[in-house]
Amino acid sequence: MIRKTALIFLVLVSFLNAGKYGDAFMFAGHPAAAIGVGNVGVVQLTGLRSVLMNPAGLALTDRPEYYLQYNALYGLGFQYAAGFKNRYGNKWHWGLLWNRTGVNDIEEHPDISSLSTLERRDFVRNNAGLYSTFTSREDLLTFSLARHFKHRIDLGWQYEEFYIENPVGISVKVLNKAMFGESAQGIGADAGFRFIIPGNEIFYIRNLGNIIFAASAMNIYSTGIYWTTGHVDQAWMTVLWGAALDQPVSFLRSRLLLMFQNVLEDDPAFRWGVEWKIMDVLAFRLGKDDLGYNAGAGVRFRFGRHFVVMDYAFQDHPLDVGHRVSLTLMPGKKQ
Repeated sequence: MIRKTALIFLVLVSFLNAGKYGDAFMFAGHPAAAIGVGNVGVVQLTGLRSVLMNPAGLALTDRPEYYLQYNALYGLGFQYAAGFKNRYGNKWHWGLLWNRTGVNDIEEHPDISSLSTLERRDFVRNNAGLYSTFTSREDLLTFSLARHFKHRIDLGWQYEEFYIENPVGISVKVLNKAMFGESAQGIGADAGFRFIIPGNEIFYIRNLGNIIFAASAMNIYSTGIYWTTGHVDQAWMTVLWGAALDQPVSFLRSRLLLMFQNVLEDDPAFRWGVEWKIMDVLAFRLGKDDLGYNAGAGVRFRFGRHFVVMDYAFQDHPLDVGHRVSLTLMPGKKQ
């Protein structure tokens, strides 16, 4: 019996933990810099790249930013994003990010929900062009505000004082979905923080780098997404937390970032990643999430009086291999 079922869309959201998160599509928008280190982002991302995983990172870049991203979702769908970030006065940072995930030419297939995810994928690919089609899209518009605090720590006259950096951020997001003539809208909020602690001051180990602790709450108090059919999807609150060591390495003026991230829920997903950054120009990444190993690289270079950061990630996913590219442009100051 033929029924109006978006099979390709269901395949995609099964990858994105659908049924548990009404806003699962936004996970497809995670930047290449996070995917390359095992989908870890709560502790190390900065600027607009950080917004979807921890908006506190928005306060860790001083320059304005223009951000672009494209992602072909395993040959089944697409994702792209665009955004802008700037400062407000001397203390605040704000950013606007638009993210779209979609699938074109979805076919109305028979009910094959009893098949496994990979069997459904193969059915979709092998029977392409045999059924009538429609389109699905999911949009996320995020406005973020962040501030970078510094706390002076004084342990008494026997010790030298030091500072702990503490960026904090919050995002308000508007979700809009459309599928098969129906639409849905929702409004939610995320918040996060980070503590960046000088390890040499805490443990009295010379040349020890910064120790980073971070957490973010996605969908504070949960987010309702209301369909024109009367159905309501729920995006439940999820808490991400993680830690990292940002260690300077004298060889090639490098930095080595060792990081892990977890999720506070019934079935924790542990992820780890390593990033080796050379002279703030090249970055090589490796990591593992709950689905497999990922890798990536990044390069930072001047373009006229501007700076450009290009990130690439390779993801070995059960559906197929994935490739992701993110581009950040940071305009230079006027002379």
